[in-house]
Amino acid sequence: MLLPEFTPENVALNKPCSFSEPPSYKLCSDPADSKQLTDGRYCQRATADGDFYFWTQKGTVGWKKLKKPVEISIDLGEIKPISGASIRTAAGRESVLWPGALEMLVSDDNSKFYYVADLTETKRYSFPFRSGVYGIYNYKNDELRTRGRYIKFRCFPTGFYFFCDEIEVYSGPSEFLKNKDPGREVSGDSLERLLITKGMKNRMFSDIIELEKMTGKLSPLPGEKGPTIKERLQLLWNEVSQFEFKGTPATVTAVIPLNGLHERIIAMHSVILNRSGFKGIILRHKDRYERLSLFAAPSDEPPAVNVRLMNGEYRADTLNISNCTDKKRKISFSVKGLPDQTHMKIYKVCGIDTREKIIDFSALVEIEPEKEVYETTAEAGMTTQLWFSFNPVSVKQGKYEAEISFSGGDWKGTVPLTLTVSSMTFSEKPGLKTMVWDYLLPPQYGITDGNAAQAVDLMKKHFVTVATASAAVAGLPSEKDVDARGDIIKKLDFSTFDRWVALWPGAEIYHIYLEQSVGQALAGKSAGTPEFERVVSQWVREIAAHASSKGIKPSHLQFNILDEPSAPDHYKFLKHWAKAVKSVDTGVTLFCDPAMMTKEGYMKYASETLAYMDIISTRMNDYIFELPKEIKSYFQKRIDGGTEFWFYMYSEPVRQFDPAYFRLQPWQAFAGRAIGSGFWSFADIGTCASNWNPYSIPSGYDYSPVYITPTTITPAKQLEALREGIEDYQYLLMLKSGSKEKNLSTSIASHAIEEAAKKAGSAKYWLNWQDNYSACSAAEKARLEILDLLEKKTAK
Repeated sequence: MLLPEFTPENVALNKPCSFSEPPSYKLCSDPADSKQLTDGRYCQRATADGDFYFWTQKGTVGWKKLKKPVEISIDLGEIKPISGASIRTAAGRESVLWPGALEMLVSDDNSKFYYVADLTETKRYSFPFRSGVYGIYNYKNDELRTRGRYIKFRCFPTGFYFFCDEIEVYSGPSEFLKNKDPGREVSGDSLERLLITKGMKNRMFSDIIELEKMTGKLSPLPGEKGPTIKERLQLLWNEVSQFEFKGTPATVTAVIPLNGLHERIIAMHSVILNRSGFKGIILRHKDRYERLSLFAAPSDEPPAVNVRLMNGEYRADTLNISNCTDKKRKISFSVKGLPDQTHMKIYKVCGIDTREKIIDFSALVEIEPEKEVYETTAEAGMTTQLWFSFNPVSVKQGKYEAEISFSGGDWKGTVPLTLTVSSMTFSEKPGLKTMVWDYLLPPQYGITDGNAAQAVDLMKKHFVTVATASAAVAGLPSEKDVDARGDIIKKLDFSTFDRWVALWPGAEIYHIYLEQSVGQALAGKSAGTPEFERVVSQWVREIAAHASSKGIKPSHLQFNILDEPSAPDHYKFLKHWAKAVKSVDTGVTLFCDPAMMTKEGYMKYASETLAYMDIISTRMNDYIFELPKEIKSYFQKRIDGGTEFWFYMYSEPVRQFDPAYFRLQPWQAFAGRAIGSGFWSFADIGTCASNWNPYSIPSGYDYSPVYITPTTITPAKQLEALREGIEDYQYLLMLKSGSKEKNLSTSIASHAIEEAAKKAGSAKYWLNWQDNYSACSAAEKARLEILDLLEKKTAK
């Protein structure tokens, strides 16, 4: 304890800082960065419109796209007794996330450093901000007993960014100078092992805090003996404080529970559930797209599985098994009464921790039956969710009443299962063109040679019809392939293209991002010159002819030349390319995804170039919420003239969005007359080898709707929602083609979108994932109404 008369002072005030990585965020970086973190001045808070966000102010120091922790070092000038430290940062908007760890190290000689504390671990209840809520927060520990001259703060980012505006180090009484051991000596710890340790500790600390909050609402039992729940949780907290990951990073996953210690923490939830009247094994139903929380009480919905669908489509339902006992249970179950179980697959929904510290219960791990008996494990204190997926083919129309029988130790239970197969048959080829930027060849992001074939199979089964690749497959000519006039004089190499189409056979569209940028020459020929136009036109003719030789119509070949053009020079450059491509009649198509269209005078410099485009794709939320009427009108007129209009989306973190992010976009596309839909990205899982382990991701975001390892691809609820949305779009097309009411299908689509936004409490497209409601339910209700209408029409 500090001496009563002692008053700490900020001994880091006006001491210069040095950085392991130079600050790189332009809006706040300036030559004074090395002085600003210790100048004693705090940045002002953000206004409502974000004009003064923390990271836009010059008093802040910031980094972007960090691939490892940034180290901030301060020389105090002499060895000082230290009683605490603080780092002030901000997050919660514009994809800025709270730091994963803020480690403080001390040294007397700037050589041997000692770990003192992680400032993010100090106060259990002081952190006031929810995920996605903007705020400024001072991470502070004023209970240290250490010393040092050289102070190093090792700041672990979560996502792309880290910002801070002030660091303080507080003096301590002189007695601290006598401490023989200022902390734990830092040796050659592997960065990845440190990241995993921090991630796991954060998860376990968060869960103990949540359980403590739940415990506070319970009354103590009369005559209770032994340690109280709070005392038992404190013991577990102490164990977590000492935890260090010692294993092999390559084998780590963030599947819940993380380890034996985490199992014991979660099992404490059973004690709380028992006190609340929940005992034994409880079966309940829950909407498959509502968020499943680790410590949610069993729902009040009676247990039942109910699916209604057409032959040829995929639909699902879920069942929850809540284990309110203090022991892990092996659960066996079987299904009796279905006409054919080959059209049914059952998955266990696995929870995976995320860097935002919010568990994503969405990974679908298939349970393979043995002699028609399925087995799974129900952890003590947890709810295990089962996902029942159906894809009937040539099953006779009718309503099939079946039963699921469960057993686990001395417990047994039964649940009704109803499968209703419609008289309608789903189309083999859905009408919505769908792309997910998979980039299989050459393999990028999470794609490898070991999982690429699985990726194609899974995408095809989920009605993804557009294959995507980078410029590496395009066979673009180099300088040695052309002469001074721009004539191609050597045979172009399309071998990578051939491998790509062999890996992705039968795609409706082969989309190639040519990765061009303003000022970039092709084969040494500058854009806008006759030589450039000559080399582009000859290349287009050759790749179109080569595609035809592989059985691919040139009209199914699609080029995106420059991604998201937004400025006059972008469109000027893009026009040179488009003009050259269209100078020869090959049938290949041009794709453009214009961005930042709210700029004044945008269409004046963009429209001439856009006139060359066969497909125009806008970011969906921009189109709905931001574009002025005149630009929307322009796009609708282009549709009337035969141009294809698509929507696409990219945003993060997708693991925290309601799966309606994926399911509702096809509904929006139908309402907006778009015939294509895209999502970034099937492959982009950040900078790690597997998104089963988010702790090892030093930067980047996980955009993928699946879980990826170098050798496996596992579907998730996000991908299922994407497929259901594509199927919903087909329902709307079927209704449109068979209805005399001209605008009936568009009206139903618009109403479903309005209901989803209204009930979710948000006018924005990306919706917070809630425990008790999913915006997908609005789409599901509308789907069943359409099915009723289609069946009535067929019956007539």
